[in-house]
Amino acid sequence: MPGYDQDALVRDHDYLHADPEGLFERLRQACERFAALVERIPISALQEEGAHEAVGSMTLCQCIEVPLESALGHFEHLRAAQSLV
Repeated sequence: MPGYDQDALVRDHDYLHADPEGLFERLRQACERFAALVERIPISALQEEGAHEAVGSMTLCQCIEVPLESALGHFEHLRAAQSLV
């Protein structure tokens, strides 16, 4: 599984200067796509392991939990950005 540079992603998409409402909508849509994908995964597959480029060995369950744990922080950043507009 490939890793990615979150800071580069923010910089490349210029998220710091983007419209918070537009970013909120994109994040909402991404969450819906992620949920639809996770919904199709059989429970029996959740403990299968793969090698993540940056982290090492991870189960499929861990690959699902990591973005879920970070989602709240993303929404909080968007709420803070909205209060500045």
